Amino acid sequence: MFLKIISKTIFLLIIPYVLLSQQRKLDSLLLQWKEQERIALHNPSTLHLDLLNGIARQYQSIASDSCIRYAQQAIKYARILQHKPAEALAYSTLAKLYYVKSEYNVALKYIIITHNISQAIQDKAGIANASNVLGLIYLEIGNFSGAKKELQKAISINAQIKNQERLSANYFNLGLIFTKQHQADSSFVYFQKSLDLSTKLHNLSLIAIINNHLGDYYLEKKQISKAEKLYNSIIQNPDFQSDWENSFAYTGLAKCFYERQNYPMAIQEGLQGLALAKRTHTKWDIMQALAILHQSYHQAGQFDEAYRYLKLHKQYSDSIFNENKNKEINYLQLIKTQADNKILQQQKEVAEHKEANGNMLILIAIILVVSLLIILFILYRNAQKKQRLYLALQKKSEEISIQKQLIEEKNQALQASNQTKNKLFSIIGHDLRTPFATILSSLQLFKSDILKEEDRQLMLDKVYEQALATAGMLEHLLTWAHSQKEGLQTHIQPTCITDVIEQIINVFVSIAQNKSILLLHDYTSPVYIQADPNQIHILFQNLIANALKFTDVGGIIHISYTFDNEKVSITVKDDGVGMSQEKLQKLFQESGKQISTIGTNNEKGLGIGLTLVKQFADLNHAHISVVSQEQQGTTFIVTFPLGHEA
Repeated sequence: MFLKIISKTIFLLIIPYVLLSQQRKLDSLLLQWKEQERIALHNPSTLHLDLLNGIARQYQSIASDSCIRYAQQAIKYARILQHKPAEALAYSTLAKLYYVKSEYNVALKYIIITHNISQAIQDKAGIANASNVLGLIYLEIGNFSGAKKELQKAISINAQIKNQERLSANYFNLGLIFTKQHQADSSFVYFQKSLDLSTKLHNLSLIAIINNHLGDYYLEKKQISKAEKLYNSIIQNPDFQSDWENSFAYTGLAKCFYERQNYPMAIQEGLQGLALAKRTHTKWDIMQALAILHQSYHQAGQFDEAYRYLKLHKQYSDSIFNENKNKEINYLQLIKTQADNKILQQQKEVAEHKEANGNMLILIAIILVVSLLIILFILYRNAQKKQRLYLALQKKSEEISIQKQLIEEKNQALQASNQTKNKLFSIIGHDLRTPFATILSSLQLFKSDILKEEDRQLMLDKVYEQALATAGMLEHLLTWAHSQKEGLQTHIQPTCITDVIEQIINVFVSIAQNKSILLLHDYTSPVYIQADPNQIHILFQNLIANALKFTDVGGIIHISYTFDNEKVSITVKDDGVGMSQEKLQKLFQESGKQISTIGTNNEKGLGIGLTLVKQFADLNHAHISVVSQEQQGTTFIVTFPLGHEA
C-alpha cells in the first residue's frame, strides 16, 4: 500500500508535464496560424489547409466550438483551392465531433459528405475512414448488422492498402459491437488483435482505450488482479494521459476494490473517476462512477452519502435513457427514409406505366386522325372537279392575297428590325451598367483623400483591370450587335462554357470582392455545349450579375456542372435573399419596373435581364428552371445539349 501511494505521488507530479506537452502542440499550431491568417485571407494554400485541419483535430476533444470554427474555415479554403482530400478531412473531423456529442443525425450528414467526396476522388483511405465512423453511428443507434457491415468494409480496404493504424482502430470498434451484444469472448479476440497492432505502432491513445476494455473483460471474469494491473497501467503511464481514459480506469479500480471488499479505497478511486468524468462531460462514465460510489458508501455504512449518489445516478440514468430514446427515434427516421424512398420508386414505376399507356392512346389517336385525313383527301379530290369553273376567279384572288402577304411581310420585317435595334440597345445598356457603376464608384473613392498611397495604387490597378475587362465586354457586345443588324439570329456551335463563365467572372471579380462574396466556379476540365457563344455569354452574365446583386456581404455563389446522357446542366446557386412564390410566377413573363428589385447593396436594375435569359435559353434549345425561397437563396439550372471540342 505504501509503494502504491508513492507511485501515485510521482505520477501526479508527472501529469502536468504531459498535459503541458499536449497544450504546447496546440499552442504551436495556433501561433503558426496567427502568422499565416492574413496571407490565407487573400492567397490560401495547402499549408493553411494543413494548419486549420490540425487545429480542428486538436480541439476535437477539448473545445467543440473551436473545433467547428476551424473545420468550417478549412472547408471554405479547400473549396477555393478545389482540394478535395482536405475538404473530406475537415468534414470527417466534424462528423467525429458530433458523434462524440451524441448528435448522430448531424454526424451522419457530415460523414456521408466525407464518403461521397472520397468516392468521387477514389480515395480508398477516406472511404475506409467514412465506413468506420458510419459503423460507430450505426452501433450507437442499435443497428448492429449495419455497423458490422460498414466496419468489415473498412477492415477490407485498410488491409488492402496496408494502413495498419486504421486497421487497429477498426478491430477495436468491431470488438465494441460484440461487447454491446454481450459476446465477451468474441470482443476479447478483436480487442487483442487491435492491441497487437497498436503496440507495434506505438499508438498510446488506442492502447489506453483497449486496456480499459480488457480490464472490464477480466473484471467480468472475476480475474481482479489482471484487471487492476491494466487499469493502473493507464493511470500511471507518463507518456500518455487522457482525462477520458483515466476516468474509465479509476472507476474500474473502484470496482476492483469493491470486489475485494475494500470499500474506503473503492470510494477514493470512484471519486477520482467521477471528477474526471465530469470534466470530460461523458454521461455514461459519470453514471458508472456514481453507481460504484453508491454501492461502496452503502457497504461502508455511510447511508446518507449512499442515498445522495443513488439520486445522482438516477438523474444521469434518466438522461441517458432519454438519449437512448433519441437514438431509437433517429434509427426509426432512417428506416422511414428508406421506406419513403421505396414508396417513391413504386410511384415512379406507376407513373411510367401510366405514361406508356398514354403514349399508346396517343398512337391510336394519330392513326385515327391519319385515316380521317385520307377520307377528307378523297372527298376533296371529288369536290375539286366541281370547282374548275371558278379557277380563273380563284387565281385572281390568289394574286391579290400574295400581294397582301408581301406587304404584311415587309411590315413585319420593319417591326422586327426596330425591335431588334431596341433590344440591342437594352442589352448593351443593361450589361454595361454594373461594370461602369463599379468603375465610377472606385474612381470616386480614389479621388477622395482618405486612401493611403499603397491603397491608392492597389485601387488604381483594380480599376485598370476592371476597365480592361469592361472594354472587352463592350467590344464583344458591339461585335455581336453588328452581326444582328438583319434581326436576332442564333448561330449554334460547339462552345466552351467554362471559358465563357471564366470571362464573365473576371468582369465581376471586383464587385464580388467589394461585397466579400465568394465566387466558386466548380469544374475539373473544360465543358462544351451546343449553343450560340454570344447569346450564352449574355445569358450567364445576367444570371451571375443577379446572384451578386441579391447576395448579402460574405455570401457564396457556386457555379457547378452535372451531366446526364448527352446533356449538361449548369447550376448558378447563391445563398442570398431569395424570391417569394408570387415573384417566381412572374419571373420570365414580365420585365421593367414591375419585376426589377433593389439589390442587397442598393444596386439598381432595368428589369430586363431575366427576360433576355429566358429568350436566349429558348433560342438555344436550352431548358431553364429556378428554385428559390425567401432568405434561403436562389438556384438557376440551365440544361444544354453536350458539345464537343472543335
